[in-house]
Amino acid sequence: MNENAKNEHEKTAGLRNPSAEDRFHSVQIGGQEWMAGNLDVGTFLNGDSINLVQEGREWEHCARNAIPAMCWYTGHEDDGGTDFGALYNWYALIDPRGLAPRSWRLPSDDDWQQLIASSGGAEYCGTALKIENNDLWMSPSARSSNASGFSALPAGMRDMYGIDAHRNTYAYFWSATMASQYSAWIYMLGYFDIAIHRLGGAIGSGFSVRCVR
Repeated sequence: MNENAKNEHEKTAGLRNPSAEDRFHSVQIGGQEWMAGNLDVGTFLNGDSINLVQEGREWEHCARNAIPAMCWYTGHEDDGGTDFGALYNWYALIDPRGLAPRSWRLPSDDDWQQLIASSGGAEYCGTALKIENNDLWMSPSARSSNASGFSALPAGMRDMYGIDAHRNTYAYFWSATMASQYSAWIYMLGYFDIAIHRLGGAIGSGFSVRCVR
């Protein structure tokens, strides 16, 4: 890719058009290609709008009634979460209209395990996965090199009651694999260590999304 094409590709990584499969900046890690930014599309693959839900009680209503929803972290409604992307509930992930842009897929638990193995293992891969930017991660932050190019961002999360938490301190990512009747596997990176943590995330909560292919 020549320099002009590379620059244009990176400028269009704003993640707005889910039908444009090549508009997403990506990075090759091991045998996988991952998005290098958090998803922030506002429509499903068929063009239908995803419910943009900022108010807490409405978010809880979506959680209790299996309604797909997305949000911007509180205080970032006007800028649209440009740096950190959107937070999505589980019902947006599994909606048959399709959340992942064309040619991409939502990562399974196995996809995440492969990424972790390619990045140094669960105890150490946070160093390679987290973006090297102390303006985004709370200081003092554990060592990060972003050697993988994954550029994990501390976007925080929203619980099922619509309460936002952990911006600048934690990154949470959905997998597409259920952990129990009411939870799915998520992966968490914190400012305080270099490990990645596999947790059961409540399906009514909002977490970041990365896609893989």
